Amino acid sequence: MKYLLITLFVFVSVSVSAQTLHTIMMCNKSDRTLARGNEGEAREMGILIPSLASKLGYRNNLIVHSGQDFTCAILNKEIDNLKVGEGDIIIFYYASHGVNWNDSEWPHMAFNDRQYGELAVYNTLRQRFPQAKLILCIAACCNMDEEGLARQKRTYGSLDPKLVKELFTGFEGHRSYIASSSIRGQYSWVWVAGNRPGHIFGIALRDAIASACSGDLRPEWDYVFESAKSKTLQNSGQKQMPQYEKNRW
Repeated sequence: MKYLLITLFVFVSVSVSAQTLHTIMMCNKSDRTLARGNEGEAREMGILIPSLASKLGYRNNLIVHSGQDFTCAILNKEIDNLKVGEGDIIIFYYASHGVNWNDSEWPHMAFNDRQYGELAVYNTLRQRFPQAKLILCIAACCNMDEEGLARQKRTYGSLDPKLVKELFTGFEGHRSYIASSSIRGQYSWVWVAGNRPGHIFGIALRDAIASACSGDLRPEWDYVFESAKSKTLQNSGQKQMPQYEKNRW
């Protein structure tokens, strides 16, 4: 009995101290105009995020909402329910329609119940969770409307755990990034045909993360976002330029 109690105590201690990769993905697969592209986004993120968590040695807390749950109210509820420990990582990822209200360089996301500024979500995450090691707030949506482009399929099996850890945690202090798939006044293109549907920015960003975590690109977020920007520009015929901004504390 004494041995069992000691074993249980060790298990609980390790479990409580383990860090978590929290991901809230709002991806409206029910939208008829974007359904195939958004389905591709959800599928690809559903492969990438668990792989990243595994390589980091973090718990994977991946939350995906679509259909009737694709609302601002649900998003706020999920943010309220986050239990973020010191050194945890938070990713917010939005994939659907977006617009610009002429009040920010960042898009407003078009949820079923109302539109909601990406910058507001970003500021909320930074204010609520200063203990997070890294916060990524990403909107794969238009600052105007949607189109499409094709790319080839990619897998995420070759990620190097050391490089994943270097990218996500290998820096002093705390960081956060806000990013959107296009600058103000631009469309955000979506590939809806072929074997790899999704937002071309989302595809470019995942490719850049995979490259940084497999040794083909320097494992630093500035390089990741610059690579995603370059590929998005190239694959949209220079019609779509992503943007991002970094904060430290």
